[in-house]
Amino acid sequence: ATIKLDIKYEHLMTKDSRLVTYADREIIAKKCKECERDKIIVTHGTYTISETAQFLAEKVSSKTIVLVGSMIPFGQDTSDAMFNLGCALTAVQTLPPGVYATMEGQIYSYSSKKYKHEE
Repeated sequence: ATIKLDIKYEHLMTKDSRLVTYADREIIAKKCKECERDKIIVTHGTYTISETAQFLAEKVSSKTIVLVGSMIPFGQDTSDAMFNLGCALTAVQTLPPGVYATMEGQIYSYSSKKYKHEE
């Protein structure tokens, strides 16, 4: 399948999300703020995706940011990573400014106070 979207990619870090620190989240937030685009996808491990989403919701309010994780790592035959990335590509184009996560065909929204599932 060919994606016909104008996508720019920047690699920030490769680490297990259990090891993502406050300083790492500061880097992610800074890059999101500095990004010329207002629709951003962040690939992120599932262990601390909610902490990063909540952090971004408090730091970056004017953009649509979608974090995406997978329960089965990319590269394994049964990985859900590409499906979740596809959901993120759709979500980032259609959602209003805010911070979200997509996994398992669901879109989750993060307020500055707490995580909540969009019904």
